[in-house]
Amino acid sequence: MPNQTDHNAAYGFKWAGLSDPALAVAGSDDWPTVSVQRTATSGPGSAEPEAEPEQVGEDAASIQTLAARVRLDRPSSKLEIRAPNALPVADVIHPVLWPAAAVFARWHEHETFHAGAVSFDGHGAWAILGAHGAGKSSLLAMLALEGVEVLVDDLLVVAGKRCFAGPRCIDLRPEAAEALSIGPDAPLVRSSERRRLTLPPCSGEYGLRGFLHLQWGADVRLERLLPVQRLPLLLDHRRVIGLGADFEHVLDLVALPVIRLTRPPDWHASRRLAADLERSLFELQDPQLLNAC
Repeated sequence: MPNQTDHNAAYGFKWAGLSDPALAVAGSDDWPTVSVQRTATSGPGSAEPEAEPEQVGEDAASIQTLAARVRLDRPSSKLEIRAPNALPVADVIHPVLWPAAAVFARWHEHETFHAGAVSFDGHGAWAILGAHGAGKSSLLAMLALEGVEVLVDDLLVVAGKRCFAGPRCIDLRPEAAEALSIGPDAPLVRSSERRRLTLPPCSGEYGLRGFLHLQWGADVRLERLLPVQRLPLLLDHRRVIGLGADFEHVLDLVALPVIRLTRPPDWHASRRLAADLERSLFELQDPQLLNAC
């Protein structure tokens, strides 16, 4: 990994006006820059918040997140975050930043997925897809605790067949943090609803090797999906619907392996599986084993 690490980069963009260890990625010198302005909506001298419809257009967007209103301007590459003075920077990093990053990414003709990603060798990445409640963040945390490089937890931005790292953290529900023995040293974030597992700095870009789709079931099973199954799955996990899809790009991604991982909702089984996931994915790429799937 390159030695120099920025402290204001994630999702393929540099965020001028934000600086935090959670935005520490390397190799982002050539990434486009978005200027970030934070506007207080409460406190002395603050502007009163006005009713504003959500909209995502070709040149501007306004999105209400759980913590703040974000306004985006494409021509000037500006992001305004309107929130109370008390909004912690940790909440700006997540969950406020990713919706803005997703829109800017689509404006730059990248694809965006509701996905995490990991790299077992520091070069290639596997995207991890899962519906809400499928255990994506907890699996990523398990892999991080096994020493696997976790690139991103919530938004995967893909340019061609390369993907970008996100903020260096994973937010876990209290029960997941307890099951993974993540103790009180991990900070509480998002109004004390999550424990934040800090990730080390990493490289900013990785080649995308394939997708891992998570679902719950009675038994552990890994199966490679056919192309006819891959396309609707990838389309279903796209992040920014309002700006349309680059179907040529998505079809190129369909050529990559998509492997479905079914496993029971059992913490011990999941941790054993996480520890052996690299070997399992490698075996599923072996042609002889693929013919048997």
